Amino acid sequence: MEFRINSQEYYPSDDHVRVATAMPEVALGDVETNANRIRDLYLSAVEQNVALVTFPELSLTGYSLQDYLRHPQLLADAQKGLEYLAIETAERNAAMIVGLPLRVGNGLYNCAAVCADGEVKGVVPKQNLPTYNEFYEKRWFQAWGDEPNVNVRIGNQDVPFGRDQLFMIAGQNVGVEICEDLWVAHPPNIRLAENGATIIANPSASPETVAKTGYRSQLIGSTAARLDVAYVYASADSSESTAEIVMGGHNVINEAGRVLAEQLPLDSRPERLVVADVDMQHVLTDRLKDTNYPNRTDIL
Repeated sequence: MEFRINSQEYYPSDDHVRVATAMPEVALGDVETNANRIRDLYLSAVEQNVALVTFPELSLTGYSLQDYLRHPQLLADAQKGLEYLAIETAERNAAMIVGLPLRVGNGLYNCAAVCADGEVKGVVPKQNLPTYNEFYEKRWFQAWGDEPNVNVRIGNQDVPFGRDQLFMIAGQNVGVEICEDLWVAHPPNIRLAENGATIIANPSASPETVAKTGYRSQLIGSTAARLDVAYVYASADSSESTAEIVMGGHNVINEAGRVLAEQLPLDSRPERLVVADVDMQHVLTDRLKDTNYPNRTDIL
């Protein structure tokens, strides 16, 4: 038997994944308008050959609705909006991550849904709910902690729901955490990276306060560098500034500690799509160099 190696010529683009953050103007409580704006930005990303587009936290309803987040009609509309957006991904080579409130059993959860191939591939609930300073999330939501994944019914699908999920997108394992999850002492991104995530997406609605922009950028960059991941952070824009908080629309794409693209907050003419090409071979090579990098694929 003759041993052969079939050579293949590789080009730099073969190692890159194009990702985007998307920042639609939010119509608070108007799911139909929000879903259409999300669709339009998603289709613009498709035209630019984006493989993964991440929308902000609770982007289907708006984040700053406060007690209205529990309204039964809003929750029903949000689920219908999610089904509509999932269908939009059929026969398109791009996945989207979109935020919505979702009732599961007796609880209401702040969620990020991953849609691709015309389906909802999975729903990830927020694990850490801020209820300090300007935040009141435990008034409306329950946190999803160590509970095992379950299935939830969305339309005619049984969809995985829970924290222990990775999504194969453009040949990469994508993990999801939501806003506050990044800021806590033991963030979910550690577990996600240990189990093979090379891209972490964060749908967020992070208010602006004095000196927060710089710290937020540093936190994203240090997380991406420490874990050897690409980090895609998509935050809500100023249209969410309807109560006592000011949203600025800070969006960042970081590759293992290197900023690839950034939309600074409170820009008077913001880019609705922030697009960058992530060099995944750079990420994977750095990970292989680090012989202390944990490999715990038995967890998920």
